[in-house]
Amino acid sequence: MPTSSGMRSMASVLMAAEFVLIVAYVAMTSIISLAMFGLGFVLVVLLVFAWIGILGLHVAAILKGINGGRLLVPGVSEYAGSNLTSQVHSRETLVRRASIRA
Repeated sequence: MPTSSGMRSMASVLMAAEFVLIVAYVAMTSIISLAMFGLGFVLVVLLVFAWIGILGLHVAAILKGINGGRLLVPGVSEYAGSNLTSQVHSRETLVRRASIRA
């Protein structure tokens, strides 16, 4: 089970991934809107529904966390978990090195 600092790290990774995706989508939508207004409008409407989906995902994760569980999102959870595992191993290595020197 990850520590509280590990959970914050995992949340940071997920937040950064969401931010990168939304910036890329908005940039793509802006470029397409300049070329074809109709398609750009459809993409903006899809963006609204995507944000509603992300909000629903966050609410589901919060409710699952309040009840003591963990929401697993295929692909995303594995990525965040692998990042967390590498950070935990590097911290453990630093602690071991510090204890050897002391």
